[in-house]
Amino acid sequence: MDGNIHLRTYESPLGRWVQGNWVPPGLAPVVERIWYFEGMINARRERVFPTGRAELVVHVGRPYRSITQASDFSSVNANGLMLRPEVIEGPNEHSVVVGIRFQPAGMLSVFGPAVEDMTDITLDVADLMPYAARELEERCATADSPQRRLQIAAGWVVERLRVDAPPAPVVGWATRALDRSGGQLAIGTLIDMSGYSRTRFFETFRQHTGVSPKIYARLARFRHAMEELRSADDSIAGVAFSSGYYDQSHLTAEFNTFAGMSPRAFRRASRYPDSINLVEPSNA
Repeated sequence: MDGNIHLRTYESPLGRWVQGNWVPPGLAPVVERIWYFEGMINARRERVFPTGRAELVVHVGRPYRSITQASDFSSVNANGLMLRPEVIEGPNEHSVVVGIRFQPAGMLSVFGPAVEDMTDITLDVADLMPYAARELEERCATADSPQRRLQIAAGWVVERLRVDAPPAPVVGWATRALDRSGGQLAIGTLIDMSGYSRTRFFETFRQHTGVSPKIYARLARFRHAMEELRSADDSIAGVAFSSGYYDQSHLTAEFNTFAGMSPRAFRRASRYPDSINLVEPSNA
């Protein structure tokens, strides 16, 4: 399970760190990627946004803190699909963090039915699987390289896969279709194409992702709009039109919900290299 593990060093006024992403072979239906961060950040606060993906995060050493929730994260924490932004703060010291980003339908294969109760919640994995959480934390802490920590995370997922809860192909297909369309594919059309009844489609989709197809489509549209605002020179009204919103007011309302800020403020804000996340002022 080696594949290609790519690590890159960043050095700027924001800090100095090593960052990497890895797509482990054989886990594609369950895991989108495993990511790695190690270093020291000067701009310690970061605004993160809903991605339409659930994640498990391992803090090797002192954990990050949620400014939004006014609490420290546990050493091994996990969240379902998030529906709101969150401001996090790194410790004022060298940090090591490993993250497993699941496919939209993939978390069910590790966490089972608990996925439906994890939407918009970050929880301590030790509350669900004490031994497994401690084992992952200890293995990552004693590993001698970033590559080894990524491999440990992948191996941990393989060990936890539930044979009774494989990802439903229809949910993987549906989320990919919504992602490709930027959330603009009509849900009725999606159901007709799936061959499922409306009730069965909605139940299966929610069981795997924790949200309805409509909510997922809104997240996909929001992500598309974020990318457009970050990379395109189009006006905000133009981005609203190309992203499938009724008008600029509709785009602004969705940004207030999912980003906690206006599209204009998002476009003007400072962000980390190769990331959609924003640098959050410390006095915010």
